[in-house]
Amino acid sequence: YRELLRKLEDLRMRIAMLRAEVQSTERALKRLEELEGVEEVYEMAGHIFVKRRREEVLEDLKVSLDGMRSVLAKLEEERKKTEEELNRLIESARTATS
Repeated sequence: YRELLRKLEDLRMRIAMLRAEVQSTERALKRLEELEGVEEVYEMAGHIFVKRRREEVLEDLKVSLDGMRSVLAKLEEERKKTEEELNRLIESARTATS
């Protein structure tokens, strides 16, 4: 029971962090797409900014976003299965004590 609760809490935290990262990436992608007439942008790399072609950054963000969404979907599915398993365990404990 405790192991499932810990796993569920871990999944929820990972999902929340990944959702925040997805939202941040979506905002960055939107801002870059709205820029017109801009060929180069600066991307933060650690503690420095690196000049890159806008189109390269757009493509990298799109690929990254697709990957994050895929991982998020897998984590959501795992969370759902874990919740179902926990609910079955609780229900079987109730049945056993009745």
